[in-house]
Amino acid sequence: MASEQNEERSKSWETAGQVAAWNRSSDDRERLLGEATELMLREAGVREGTQLLDIAAGMGDQTFMAARMIGPAGNVVATDISATMLQVLAEIAKQETLTNIQTHVMDAQHVDLRTDTFDAAISRHGLMFVPELGQALTGIREVLKTGGKFAALVWSSPDKNPTLSLPISIISRYAGIPIMEGGKKPGVFSLGNPDLLAEAFQTVGFRDVTVQAVPHIHRYASAVEFSRRGREDVSAGPLGEIIKRLSEEERKKMHMEIVRALQTFEGPEGFEGPSESLLVVGIK
Repeated sequence: MASEQNEERSKSWETAGQVAAWNRSSDDRERLLGEATELMLREAGVREGTQLLDIAAGMGDQTFMAARMIGPAGNVVATDISATMLQVLAEIAKQETLTNIQTHVMDAQHVDLRTDTFDAAISRHGLMFVPELGQALTGIREVLKTGGKFAALVWSSPDKNPTLSLPISIISRYAGIPIMEGGKKPGVFSLGNPDLLAEAFQTVGFRDVTVQAVPHIHRYASAVEFSRRGREDVSAGPLGEIIKRLSEEERKKMHMEIVRALQTFEGPEGFEGPSESLLVVGIK
């Protein structure tokens, strides 16, 4: 059963539509998360010559940033459950002549790398989707050298992320599905409690664990534009599959309601939607 669930999880990130949507929103992610990514890398201790592990690397936004910081004397091993995304990552790395990046298809729950190998590890907005978090954290800790740091960004709680949680809650209501369940169920906001996040790291043996809030602002010309871009991104993923079950009339009403809810964040400078991540850091 577990292997079947992992296969389904992998497939959800490997559709051509999902990869295309992720690629399309690269510039948006850079504007939103660029500074937070730099902070994550600094807190992980990434520097010239670092041997770095990137967990749930996706198509590599943070991988490329890290590779440039590390230089030719270091190395980044980018891992992800999606072979398709890693293939795109490798192609971009080749285009950018980044020769210090290796890719490795790997479920974060089963870290199949040599122990005591890496100076540092990172993960940007990937841990929330890992069903067996403790198992993943144990594996990541084992492959770090003594004194190595693991720094990860995760989305904070729904109330700190109204730009994301308002649309999701509306979609959930129309679909009749509790999309934002907390607890042990993986999801966008499943690691949004800083105390529980720190506890998860401490339980597997990470020491000197810290958690800090990192604010973001989604900046667009209007709520309509933000909603349109968001709709394009989710259409190929799990949320898109849920939305497809609705009638055309229901989808139209739902999208109008989402725009009205998001217009709360419109002002003289356009749409400025508040958001927040948590940056957790632990030392082996």
